[in-house]
Amino acid sequence: MSATPEPPKIWRRKIEAYYNMINCRNKPYISKEDLLHPIIDNARKFLPADKADIFVSLWGDEWDGWWVKIAEPQPSKELGVTLEAGIVGWYELITTELESQFQLVKEWMLAMFDAVDSNSDGMISEDEYGVFLKCFGKSASDAHKAFQATDTNHDNLISREEFYTAGCAYFQCMEDSSAACFWGPLPE
Repeated sequence: MSATPEPPKIWRRKIEAYYNMINCRNKPYISKEDLLHPIIDNARKFLPADKADIFVSLWGDEWDGWWVKIAEPQPSKELGVTLEAGIVGWYELITTELESQFQLVKEWMLAMFDAVDSNSDGMISEDEYGVFLKCFGKSASDAHKAFQATDTNHDNLISREEFYTAGCAYFQCMEDSSAACFWGPLPE
């Protein structure tokens, strides 16, 4: 890939927050096992079994379709992604393969909506969103703030469109917006 401009500060903040949310083992890199094991455990703990199965499958696809593209061999010989590789590598993917990456993120977010919508009523309640973010160790307070930012029409429910729009914008919008709170508030 050719040289890509330096990622904007908001991109760095969002990816650092996302990476740190995923990196619950606090290693200098995230391997496939580091990504999947805690998420699988929490999904099985907090979600109904059929929804946990969807959730687990999506995160396996997340590694295979997104993380592995920038993973590098680590001292332990396993493939892994460092924070800086995530910031720069994903920015390069987003800016050089915008259309194909947008479609992948949109499809992933729509499928994730189905996993988060635990009662399958076509909407995500604040409780359901809280359980979703609890799978990543987020607090009820963080989940509330993220829910409020994602519920753009303020009807106290998140529609499929609101969910995938905010989820896609988190990874594609290079300006500060309410979508920056999709995974919880950004640290200052």
